[in-house]
Order: sequence, then structure tokens, then C-alpha cells
Amino acid sequence: MPDCSWRVAIVLLTYLKSPLLAAALRTWIPDATWMGFDTLLMVSSPPGEVASFTQRALPAHVSIRNAYSLLINEDSRRLERWKVHAFYSMLLDPSAHDWYVMLDTDTIPNMSLLARFLCALALRQRPLDRGSGVYAGFRPKDKHGMHQLFATGQFYTMDSAAIRTLQGLMVQLRRVDDRRQCHSNKTLASKPPWWAGCCAVNDGLVTSFDLFIGTCLSKTNVSLLQLGPTWWDRLFRHSYATKQANVLLRTYPAWRERAVAPPQLA
Repeated sequence: MPDCSWRVAIVLLTYLKSPLLAAALRTWIPDATWMGFDTLLMVSSPPGEVASFTQRALPAHVSIRNAYSLLINEDSRRLERWKVHAFYSMLLDPSAHDWYVMLDTDTIPNMSLLARFLCALALRQRPLDRGSGVYAGFRPKDKHGMHQLFATGQFYTMDSAAIRTLQGLMVQLRRVDDRRQCHSNKTLASKPPWWAGCCAVNDGLVTSFDLFIGTCLSKTNVSLLQLGPTWWDRLFRHSYATKQANVLLRTYPAWRERAVAPPQLA
């Protein structure tokens, strides 16, 4: 373990009946616990489902952040933006941790390298930080070769200041059912300029929670640290194959033992 004392939260976008969550609880989450990291399960589950899930005590450092009482909707892909909105606006205390690492449930993180990465990132924080926080992630290119906004939900991380900035935006949003409401002239007349692109919609057409967060943050002074493929490919595995719980269970033991020296942050 590096000589760092950062308080780290792994935020896992998941649902309680997910086979991938069950696999994570047997693989990388115990490693996160051993490192002293907290794991926050971002879900929207009815009380009975939560009670069934917690019949056995949750592992140490693992907690459920349940948006159900705010949304009165069960987990589905349609619910991603609403759930993210509820989580960051009402279910999270930015000061509770120094770093927040966001993961899809079908991502396999390399926990030992992640710890080293956060130490290296912290060393770069001061020259990067403009007061509103630091976001580190990968900016994929679109079909025209242009970089997209802060994105990909497979893995990205923010410090507490960036989380606080994001929360400040989220509390100003209202959740909407119809995408047309995001672009209504009447609505836009009373909203700040960034509002339309950072719209908490739940109509089944837009489910990308990471693009939602990226669009919101792109309108702020949060500093972006671009992670190239050297870090990206070593920190996690994310592919069609990792959407299968048996693949996660089978591949994680070898993945966690990879002795890979962390690259330098450019």
C-alpha cells in the first residue's frame, strides 16, 4: 500500500439483484475494504428488496445509498439520470471522503493500482485545482475524431471539491419526465445557460449517467485531467465479457495480482 491517508469512496452504479454486484462482493469489494476504502451502492430499491438483501450483514465499509424514497421508482436503465440526480443532490456528503471513484457495475478495477493512482493524482491536485475541484477521466472521441465531454462511466474519479461543485448544480435541477421539457423556451427563460445540457430527464432516450455528469461539469471551473490509455487500460477492465458475472469471478484473481508499475501522470 502507498503511504497515503486519503479517504476514498467507491461509488458503484448497480441494483441489488444484479449478478455482477454479487460477484463484486466476492472479488474486488473485499480488496477495497482491506484498503480502507468505502463502497457506496447507488440503487433505487423498494424496502422489501433492501430487507432481503441485508438479511446477512453487509461487509465492512459497504453501505447502500437508496434513492427509492425520493423517486418511487425501481431500478431500470431509464432511471439512471434520476438516480444519479437524487444521489448527488440529496444522498451524499461531499466532505465525507477526499476522493470519489465512480464505477459501472460491469467494471473490474485493479485495486492495488487504483490506490497508487490516487496517490499520484493527489500530488498533481494543487497545480490543477482552480478552486472548484478536479475530475480525472477519459475523453473518448466521437465518429468525427473529436473529443467528447468528460465521460465514460466505466471509471472516473473526482475530489471532494468537484463533488461539491456537482452537488451545487444538482440541487438546482428538477427531474423531468419528457425530454422536450429540457428545451422548452418557457422553461429555459427561467434557468441558467447550462441547464438544458444538464437536464435530469427520464424518458428512456438518454440513459448515459456519465455524460449527464460530464455535461454538468463542463459548465464549471472543475479542472479536467485527461487519462490516456496507459492509465486507462491498467486501472480497469470493461467490455462485453465483463457484463457476465462468471467472467468477473474467473478473471479477477489474476487481474488483481498483476505486478504493473504505475505510469507517470503527464
